[in-house]
Order: sequence, then C-alpha cells, then structure tokens
Amino acid sequence: MAKMGSRKHLKRYKAPKSWPIHPKEDTWTVKPAPGSHAIEDSLPLLVIIRDILGLADNSREAKRIINTGNVLIDGRAVKDYKFPVGFMDVLTIPKTEENYRILLDTKGRLTLHPISAEDAKKVVIAYEPIWAIGTGKTATPEIAQNVHKGIREFLKTFSAEVADGVRILYGGSCKPSNAAEIFAKEDVDGGLIGGAALKAEDFLAIGKGF
Repeated sequence: MAKMGSRKHLKRYKAPKSWPIHPKEDTWTVKPAPGSHAIEDSLPLLVIIRDILGLADNSREAKRIINTGNVLIDGRAVKDYKFPVGFMDVLTIPKTEENYRILLDTKGRLTLHPISAEDAKKVVIAYEPIWAIGTGKTATPEIAQNVHKGIREFLKTFSAEVADGVRILYGGSCKPSNAAEIFAKEDVDGGLIGGAALKAEDFLAIGKGF
C-alpha cells in the first residue's frame, strides 16, 4: 500500500497497483491531495489528463488545461491538479463533450469508462464514515440505514422524485462478511467497494450479497 507522506510527489514504483501507469517510465508521479477518496481508490487529476487521456505532453501543459477550469468532476470545475478523482466519479470535458466514469477493470485498475451526457447527469451518493477510511472498521447495518435514510429525507426537501430515484451507496470497509446484512437495509442501494474490489473472490462474494 502506498503511503501518503510529506513529499509533494510519489515515486512511480510505489504508486498503488490500481493506478494504470507504467512504474518505470519516469521516476516520479503526482501524489493526490487528501480528499474523500483513499489513495488506492483515486487518481490525481493531472495523471488522468496527461497519462491516461493524453491531452497534454507534460505536467506544465496538463496544469494549464486544468487551471482553465475546463475539466469538471461530478459537474464542478476543478483547478487543483492534485485533486483525487475516485471510483464512480464522473469526469467531463465540456469542450469536447466527453464524459467518463471512473471504474475498475478486470485487473483491479482504475479506468475511465466513456459514458453519455445523459448518464453523466445521474447522481450516485456514497456514504463512507470518516473513521472507516483506511481503518477496516465498518458501520453497523443500523447506523448505515439511519444515515442513508437521513440523506434521502434531506433530498426530499428539494425533490421527492430525485430522492426516490437517487442511488445511495455504503462505502465504509464493505467486505464479504458484512455486505449482505448492510445491503438488506431499505435505504442502502448498494456498495462503494474499495480495497475488497482488488481481490476477485472478495468482490464476487460481495456481489452475491445483493
């Protein structure tokens, strides 16, 4: 597991295995800023623009593109080149009308999956307790249900139709041993799976919990 240290950069060979970059092409890569996604579950925006989409030849060009505000993450302009773009986030480039959702490929690597503009508008909310990130701790099914219900009730103050249609996922250390019990709750529509998705047998076992 890659560690978040005090340096501004990360050695490529220490990058998470979920990152789709070659470990020997260069010595350093960008380290994502702290955010709502763990380092294993996200990619720095600069890496996406330069290394994955190939919209820039170097870091300077990538930073210039990002700084113009022409890259949207979940509908919001992001100008921080270290911004952690994570699993299920939607990346949009308005000028080219391209939309991508961050997913995992069959090898457990983060990948950009092209989606339509209509799909890009569909909202998915994930609840992950701050104390569960990277700790292996999981909320009880009752806590997950109470929080999810609270989120849905809050959305109803804006639109009952949206509240009933939005998917609310649980994402705090969901694993084979607890998935079925959590997913059985009325307001839990699925799981935002992190580290467990990197092991095929665990991911399949979680899927059987639906």
